[in-house]
Amino acid sequence: MKDLNNILGLNPYNYFKEDSTIDIRKMIQDFVNSNSKLSFNSLSRLSKSIDTLYKNGLIDDDSYIYAILWIKSQMQALKMIEKAEDTVIAVFDEIDKPKGNSKIKSNFIF
Repeated sequence: MKDLNNILGLNPYNYFKEDSTIDIRKMIQDFVNSNSKLSFNSLSRLSKSIDTLYKNGLIDDDSYIYAILWIKSQMQALKMIEKAEDTVIAVFDEIDKPKGNSKIKSNFIF
């Protein structure tokens, strides 16, 4: 429970449903609405916390599936962003490489 508070910045005690489970779906929606972002490591920690809470009966099946799918989609998005950044860096590195002679030749006639 403490991890949920630390990772999402939301108090899970405010999200208990009548059946004494945590409304993790509502927590995630509120987190997303706050425009906050999570790192890959934070998402991994969140996944472990969700697993633990589910195994202890504090999250119902539907909320668990929703949370795990959301976490996995966020991880995939971060991987895609990282890959795109690596591609951009590689392109700029290729542009910066000197071609042939180190002297610059001009095609201009003076």
